[in-house]
Parts: sequence; C-alpha cells; structure tokens
Amino acid sequence: MQINHSKITEFFSMCRTILSLILVSILTKSCIYSNLPKTDKGISCVVLKQIIPKFQFTKNHIGTGEGNDTSIIRVYTSDSLNMYQLPYVYTNYVEDGDSGKALYTENRFMYFTWKTGDIFGLNYYFMDTTRPGEARGISMFTRKLRVDSMLKRQWNEYNNPYTMCMKSGPHLIKREKRNDELFELFTVKNVYDTSHLDSLKLFFKKSLSDVNVSLSKEFDSINQSKLFKAVLVFNPHYFDSFKTTSDSISLKWLLQKSQIEDSAKIRKMLDTFNLDRPRYQLK
Repeated sequence: MQINHSKITEFFSMCRTILSLILVSILTKSCIYSNLPKTDKGISCVVLKQIIPKFQFTKNHIGTGEGNDTSIIRVYTSDSLNMYQLPYVYTNYVEDGDSGKALYTENRFMYFTWKTGDIFGLNYYFMDTTRPGEARGISMFTRKLRVDSMLKRQWNEYNNPYTMCMKSGPHLIKREKRNDELFELFTVKNVYDTSHLDSLKLFFKKSLSDVNVSLSKEFDSINQSKLFKAVLVFNPHYFDSFKTTSDSISLKWLLQKSQIEDSAKIRKMLDTFNLDRPRYQLK
C-alpha cells in the first residue's frame, strides 16, 4: 500500500510551526524584560533553545529516530543595551565555472539591538555583495524597527505553552520540590486530535528569577520561580487512514545562562549600535 503522507506531514509541520511561533513569542515578549545580570566584561548572556525531533516516514512507521533540530537565540545585555543574536540560513546562487550557477548555503546571524526606553531599535544583517568574477565580499545592512512592533502579535494556543496547557484541561498529577528546583507534571483531559498535547513537564529554578527573559510569564508568576525547561509530550497516535502508529513526540524549550563566546565581537556590535543610535533617531 502506497502511503499518502499529506496528513502526517501536515501534523508534523504544525508541530514545527507551534515551536517556531513559541520561540518568536519568547523573543517578542522578552523585548521589554531584558535587564539581565552582568557577567564578564559587563555583558550578560542568556540562551534560549528549541529542540524539535527530526521525523522519518516509511510504509509502516512514523518515527523520530534521526536526531533533533536545535535552534538557538542568544540574548546579550550590557547596561541598558539589549541585543538578540538570531540565526538564519542564507542561500543564494553563485557563479560556478562548470555548471554556470551553484546553490550556496551558509549559516548566518542577524542582530536586533535597542536601548531600554527607546521606541526604535536597529536590525543588523549581512548580505553578499559579490559580482560574477569578483572575490567574495559581505556587507552589513541596517534597518530601523519599532521595539514594540513584535509585541503586537497576539499570543494564542499555538505559541504559549501555558495557553496550550489550559485549553487542553490540565490536571496536576505530580509536584516535587528539591532545594532550588521545582518539577510539575500535568496530564490533560481534552485530547481531541494529534494537535493536542497529552502531558506537560515543567522545570523551575528560583535562582534564575533575576533573569527576565521568560519561556512563560504565566507559569513564572504562578510559582514565583523561573521556568527554565518545558517539555510537551504527544503520545503515540494511530492514523486510521494509514493503518500505522506514530512514535511519541517531545517538543522542548530551554532557558540557560551562558558564557560569552566572543565578547570582543559582541562588544563591537554594541559599540556600532551606540554610534548609529543618534543618526537613526531611535528615542
């Protein structure tokens, strides 16, 4: 039997969309809550991670045995300056002596930077300036954006683990507290289809309360402690039309303090912003 993967692919695509939107919400919600503690050389760093399982499809199996895709956002703060390092994949066709053109792919970063209290911030990104036959070169481009523009996005059940849990009817079945950490396990009552989670695992740490970047302000407020890990679990689901069952799926979010990998580079980006700020009138 030849399997039509459209419904299955739609489900897993939706899972990826959920996770991507949650990460965007983490970015947007934390724009005005980023007064982070200082570390080496006056710069602090918090890392936000999203972990998505890779999927594999065969005739009789829908599995997650190919590892994970991990996306990382780094949030830097120095005094009243805030900067997000946002990864993206750059692709372009470049001249190739044999085939005429070849697809070029490279991992790059954008940097959105603003000063606390300003209306606008600056988005820095990098683009190729190479013409055929020239040595490869990259230039930095700058775009002025409203700091609160991303906050206009309304949170809903697809980009807030708290809302997702509440909609599904949460039932707390386990709560463990040990020293600085708290663990909570929820099951849900209203599982309608594959888009609804089956359980939610939450991990809190009180010593992270000074970090104002948040995975969920609602959960932080309820427990007066910082949510630093969330795991949404979708149990194995039987697809009647395909006569096959999917593996259990876990979507994960992590918040961690981190060392500065390249403080000189980050300081240079912040200094560049300080020089650009008066010219772009960001107040």
